[in-house]
Amino acid sequence: MAEGMLYLDEQIAALRRKERKNAFRSIEKGIYTGNTLRHFKELRIFEERLSVMIPDTFDFMPAETAKYKYPSEFRPQVILCDSTEQVNMTFSRLEEKSLSWEDLSHTMLDMQTGLKNVHPSTLFFHNEITRMEENPVPWMDFKSYGMDGTLYNFAFLWLVEGGMLLGMFNCPYRDRQEWKYLFEKVAETVKEPLTGWR
Repeated sequence: MAEGMLYLDEQIAALRRKERKNAFRSIEKGIYTGNTLRHFKELRIFEERLSVMIPDTFDFMPAETAKYKYPSEFRPQVILCDSTEQVNMTFSRLEEKSLSWEDLSHTMLDMQTGLKNVHPSTLFFHNEITRMEENPVPWMDFKSYGMDGTLYNFAFLWLVEGGMLLGMFNCPYRDRQEWKYLFEKVAETVKEPLTGWR
């Protein structure tokens, strides 16, 4: 009898945890990753010409860590991470004249092909287009192998004046279910201030 009651208590506790997490699934209220409720702050990047909402515990990755994790001289221009430096968000502005939103989906396909050619072990899950503020935003997610082991990656492209923004987020592959939803929601918050680019 006591064993059955203990099992029931565990089931009730699990349901309550699920209900609590379902109540926090927005940038405004916060989003759970595992048992941690993440709140968000606005970050202005590229001389404050672009804004994005990021978890408030994220900060700029230390330069030495960035050189280790992103050894190429073409590393992303903005690299953010959590306190463990295991979950990263990067943003790169790529200059390209006369791009349209439709061009971005072709660019994403080219990126996927390029990644597969350079790293044949990369496993792709999705290559899709999501409507964000009426704009067709292409995104993909995939499994890759980096210096920190197996990673889950989420990448998207956003049209900006005079080019495009490449956002790439990653976390340990084992934690992908916890972070994927948050990555999607962060991507939806990208905004370009009215002042535009020089």
